[in-house]
Amino acid sequence: MILLDDVKLWMQRARNNEVGYLLTNEDEALLRNMTDEQLENDIEILFSCPVAQDPVTKDYGVVYRWYFLAKWADALKAAKSDAPLKVFEVAPGANDKIPQAIAKYFEHPQTSYVTANVDKKLTAGLKRKTAGLPIHINIIEDAAQNIKSYIGEELFDVIAFEHSVNDILYAILGERAGVDMENAYWFDIVQQLTDITTAEYENGTFEANAKPAFLALMQSCLDILKPGGYIVINHFMYKNDLDRGINPELWRDMLPIVREWIKELPEGREVQMNGFNTHWWMFLQKNI
Repeated sequence: MILLDDVKLWMQRARNNEVGYLLTNEDEALLRNMTDEQLENDIEILFSCPVAQDPVTKDYGVVYRWYFLAKWADALKAAKSDAPLKVFEVAPGANDKIPQAIAKYFEHPQTSYVTANVDKKLTAGLKRKTAGLPIHINIIEDAAQNIKSYIGEELFDVIAFEHSVNDILYAILGERAGVDMENAYWFDIVQQLTDITTAEYENGTFEANAKPAFLALMQSCLDILKPGGYIVINHFMYKNDLDRGINPELWRDMLPIVREWIKELPEGREVQMNGFNTHWWMFLQKNI
């Protein structure tokens, strides 16, 4: 078992309300009202992986929302200590953790969040969740590798992959197998993509068929990153994907696998940040 993080440290941070400002009022009240025993138990469950929904409510819970909002705030601060901050997120789906963290910690007239999403339903969800945030938001309905045609010469401080490397690899292999990635709703095809990915991994063709397109995307990200800026990648295990049949070894070691590929790119070097487990996090700094 490879824990996501330090249970005792995050118990202390919760009780000191060190990062409570990131939560909605409702979630902050839920966190404050938990007993120490409840809180420690929920943190231990979250950090033990795989991350699972409540079987009744289908909700990941307040500790999940609090931890990942706070951890991404920590990651962004590690990459750039002050505002303004310009972030491009790759393949967020409807996940709003990063823009929420940016809005809470890096609010500034020049702070911006840009992303690219192909799935129209997920894009609509992301737009709804981020409406009203006090930062400039630009959600482009296209693939991330095409982003340069929309932003011109703009460069970013951070390129963020919030649990999206697996989705990118699924999409690469799915498109190669003939799945309609452009017009389908993600959750209608994710089982098919999971089956394709697992078959490629277990047949020994995963690297040969996924690596070239993945590295091309990473190079596109480096092209729009400021010198000295960071590509920040996070991965962890959702139980849902294991239930769909993703190979457990691949699911656990996805970041270490792509880390070896990324080492081939000459324009960046990995930097190890204090407090970030390298099994689940990677900070790639672009050469200055």
